[in-house]
Amino acid sequence: MLSDLNKIVNQKISVNLNGQNMRLTKRQAFLQRVANDAIAGGAGAGRLLYELLKLEAEQPDTAGMSASERNKKDQAILESFLKHLGPDLPNKQEGK
Repeated sequence: MLSDLNKIVNQKISVNLNGQNMRLTKRQAFLQRVANDAIAGGAGAGRLLYELLKLEAEQPDTAGMSASERNKKDQAILESFLKHLGPDLPNKQEGK
């Protein structure tokens, strides 16, 4: 399932960003939208952005790690984040 998810979020799409057409991955577009919505005052987006930034800050230094080791750590982090979101994601996005 996670390999399918990675394939999907790594696909490139065309987006209009600040009046410029750009090619971003779906992952980049998602993060851009979350950040913009959080800045605009969206409570759910703000919480999600906070959690994403917190996860990023907890990342180990990967310098000197093999690609396989980094992939395993990335996979564990993604699984942890998905468990954190849980089945109640739509309510969390709505700020409930």
